[in-house]
Amino acid sequence: MLQIERVLRPRAGRKMRTVLDADAKESAMRSCNSLLCALIVGLVPGLALAGPVNINTADAETLAAELMGVGPALAAAIVSDRRENGVFANAEALMRVRGIGEHVIELNRENILVSDPPSSG
Repeated sequence: MLQIERVLRPRAGRKMRTVLDADAKESAMRSCNSLLCALIVGLVPGLALAGPVNINTADAETLAAELMGVGPALAAAIVSDRRENGVFANAEALMRVRGIGEHVIELNRENILVSDPPSSG
């Protein structure tokens, strides 16, 4: 059996040896790969589901689900601002809502609509 030896230096200056066999190393690598895959799979559905949203008609739940960087509290603030100040003329108008800056606009520019797209048919 192939063994891999690693030397560690504890604070006291004494050498401590850890011996890992090839099977243990391979098992550890598989675990790391599995964790990485799980993280990627967990993130991708959220990105894949994000899509165009009309910021002038969507409810807070939809805004939070569709816009990156917009959680439930910020989505509620968007809906509240829309009720108090009227519709948003363009994506940049969202910056009148406290907590939304240029970065959030740029992250979502392609998904921000101010009117519904024409229906096909």
